[in-house]
Amino acid sequence: MSEQETYRDILNKFSKIPIPEDESTFLELCHYSGERFEEICSRILEFYFQPNNKHGFGDLWFKSLCQLIGCECGDAFEMETHTEEYTYNAEEKNKRIDIILETPSLIVAIENKIGADLYNDLGVYSEHIHKTYPSLEQKLVVLTARSLAAHEKIKANQNGFIVIGYNQLFVNVKSLIGEYVSRGDQKYLVFMLDFMKTVENRANIMIQTDLDKFFSTNKVVIENLIEQYNSWNNRLLEQQKEVIRDILAKIKNLTGAAWWVYQGWDLGISFNDGTPYRIGIESHFQEINNDPLSEFHILITTWNTKCWLPYESAILEKYPGYNLEKGERVYYRMPVIERIQYDSNEQYFERISQCLDEYYHFMKDLTANYSNLSQ
Repeated sequence: MSEQETYRDILNKFSKIPIPEDESTFLELCHYSGERFEEICSRILEFYFQPNNKHGFGDLWFKSLCQLIGCECGDAFEMETHTEEYTYNAEEKNKRIDIILETPSLIVAIENKIGADLYNDLGVYSEHIHKTYPSLEQKLVVLTARSLAAHEKIKANQNGFIVIGYNQLFVNVKSLIGEYVSRGDQKYLVFMLDFMKTVENRANIMIQTDLDKFFSTNKVVIENLIEQYNSWNNRLLEQQKEVIRDILAKIKNLTGAAWWVYQGWDLGISFNDGTPYRIGIESHFQEINNDPLSEFHILITTWNTKCWLPYESAILEKYPGYNLEKGERVYYRMPVIERIQYDSNEQYFERISQCLDEYYHFMKDLTANYSNLSQ
């Protein structure tokens, strides 16, 4: 198989792999990490496990857990909850159990694991529960967002802990929520779903996806492909930069204005800098079919959406019907100038200079009305 066929095969395989959507939850935007994130999750779980809290979902979460660990939840509304409970052992003062759920008849101790290894001394935790709550039915749980390794499962089982996956708990919650949703507080429903999605995202990060396997398997070929692509792109870019330098000299001579070039390829000028009325022109070449000079794009732009508003009606009246893009910035795309329409490069470059000159003088006159306004 030739090198070209190898690249084509790689690209064909890549096109068939689903690309996961990257949409951050609110909790992810808070950037909690490591043990701090596990602590936050423990507090959120404690809030929803407690049936009397303001979320309004009653025993939804506790009932969902009890179904998984094989116990009754009849006296759930008499529950007391604790997080980070220290063990009784004076020699083990730094040992803390993540979540304690206590009813008149049942004690549930939860070791919460999102991504960290199960390094905890589960024997100390088990001994603490047995000696502190001897009269209650006892359930010890490792709640984990990932699949535990074999030695971790053995460790949990040897110390009397049941291993429950977050995915199992979430499935139960989602299956039962229909019975509770009408009386639950919708605000806390949103928070609940965001929390669940955040943990699911963390769990997915720890699972090798098809895309991960693809990159791992084809690493050498992909790295070579990227290297070759960058080399090709740099060759085209150097050709664009060379012509941009020539156009810059010509348009400066035509207008007598301070045009600039950003990163060698973006030719532009701005008006009313340092005011709320800043607006400008930017332009660049676009490669098509391996021709680095195939198209020349000119855009009237503002670096802030608000700056566009004073000029919008005049620009659209002068140049109606073109593509207007509004976001953090505004781009008004003028007609593309295509090299194929001209008999020679000289005519093509001359047309580019004429258009830049025309748009410059229009914008210069338009912005003059705002140049002396105060900020």
